[in-house]
Amino acid sequence: MSFDIEYLAVEFVKLQDGQHQFDYQLDKTFFEHFDNHDIQEADLKVEMDIVRNGNLMIADLYTSGIISDSCDRCLSKIGLPIEAEFKIIYHLNSNHENNENEIKDLTTDVIYLNTVEFKINIAQAVYESSLMSLPMIKNCDDLEVKPCDQEMLKKLEHINQGETQVDPRWEKLKTIIK
Repeated sequence: MSFDIEYLAVEFVKLQDGQHQFDYQLDKTFFEHFDNHDIQEADLKVEMDIVRNGNLMIADLYTSGIISDSCDRCLSKIGLPIEAEFKIIYHLNSNHENNENEIKDLTTDVIYLNTVEFKINIAQAVYESSLMSLPMIKNCDDLEVKPCDQEMLKKLEHINQGETQVDPRWEKLKTIIK
């Protein structure tokens, strides 16, 4: 089963001025589309509020749900809660070439669209904001129910106990400092 990237595309030419809301449901195939096979499971809800006013559109993205990944310590599968917000400003600009200096000064939150474009796709923004909301260190300590693999933890403890001896070469190097 593959993910259709057009699922997250919005034909903004059909939108009238005012506020519009779109809801999307995403699973692990969304991450596989971006060749991210580390995510074992996903259940994300994406809400997009977009306000259109002439040639300007402001899209507020809210992503929430669960992404399953491996614990960094025991390698068991853990569900990590995701809460992400992202804002994108789209500007339909017919005089795009004259604003090259302005574009260099702006952050990626502002996207200029050519007059020939008729749709926007929020997939990349949702992907990046979802991954950025994952913790740097993923372990079972942050969860209420700790699904730690006890066998793996015992093996790690056994390995760590063997490392308590100091290599004699390090001791000789310490004497050089003194």
